[in-house]
Amino acid sequence: MEKHINLRIESIRDVDFYIQSNYEISPTQLGIRVEEKDMVADGDTKTVTLTTVVEFVHAYETDNANTVLRYTNETSFFVDNFSEIFRFESEKYIFEKSLLSFLFNIIVPTIRGILVTKTTGTGLAKCYLPIIDSNQIVLNSLTSARK
Repeated sequence: MEKHINLRIESIRDVDFYIQSNYEISPTQLGIRVEEKDMVADGDTKTVTLTTVVEFVHAYETDNANTVLRYTNETSFFVDNFSEIFRFESEKYIFEKSLLSFLFNIIVPTIRGILVTKTTGTGLAKCYLPIIDSNQIVLNSLTSARK
């Protein structure tokens, strides 16, 4: 990221949580998908909100693949120097992909901690969200945010 960004987490919200808690899982047969679903920027409030979805899929490489956990998280950031980071074009905010990578480096570890708490006492308790290179998530992500 070329520009310095002044931000703080404004809010973290659970949007959706599903777990098949009685399901005994082998971590070696677990596929994990993390993706950004939406990004909304608001220049008036200087906030940017990302919606991130995490899915744990058991037997992901077979015809019997089964989603055993789905978690949707909405994280909002207050960006003090919003107008320096985002530019408004064609009814949407444009930003550098490096910003998204930076935000995911905050969001993914946060979600990891939330999931440790939410899966305690379930068959998924031993299945952790791995360390993820945020650039893998960003590769297919947006380069603009809805207003």
